Amino acid sequence: MRIFHVSDLHGDLGVFGQAPIDDVPDLWVFTGDMMPNRTRGNSAIEVPYQMQWYASVYDWWVPRLRGAPVLLVPGNHDYADLALLLRRDGVDAREVTPEGLVFQGLRFSGFGHIPLIAGEWNRESTYRELSDLTTRAIASDPDVLVTHAPPDGILNGFYAGVGAITAALTYGGHRVRAHLFGHAHEDGGRSIQNMGVLFVNSATTLQVVRVLPPAVPADGPQRR
Repeated sequence: MRIFHVSDLHGDLGVFGQAPIDDVPDLWVFTGDMMPNRTRGNSAIEVPYQMQWYASVYDWWVPRLRGAPVLLVPGNHDYADLALLLRRDGVDAREVTPEGLVFQGLRFSGFGHIPLIAGEWNRESTYRELSDLTTRAIASDPDVLVTHAPPDGILNGFYAGVGAITAALTYGGHRVRAHLFGHAHEDGGRSIQNMGVLFVNSATTLQVVRVLPPAVPADGPQRR
């Protein structure tokens, strides 16, 4: 599967115009903070503001999705429901949850929550909350983990990453082959292979990620 992974554009959608319009991915994955902000976390203002922003860009943006489906998790700067807005305009857009979903033979699971910063933004979460979300996501047996925040210690820039993800991928049993995220702009545009997992931070940019579906055993499917 050929995935176009985008994150942390904060309303600057220029990357969608950089690739030829006939270059169509199998799937777009957005890992949060796609929309701009007007305040520092006032949801009563942010929801209508982000919906108004979407209304001003959708007629340019939607055609540049090239008819490909979208999977996404929201970030800490996201307040309006982007998946719902895109579906309203005919895009096959779905939010990835810890319980996961299957797309073209690959299971995706994840969440948009981040470690606490200053208590101003959406989805700032405690260590216990992040640990619970990680446990649920890994328990769903994903091929691809999709989060807004990076794992702690891996392409996390100046931010605290999610330590529970690092621990789960280091010590726990799992089938994760790719982890897509953003949030840490300093490491945006970078990827690294570690512990058998391809870690991809696409903050402020677009990266092409290729993930093959799992092989089917000779005696038939054993998963899901």
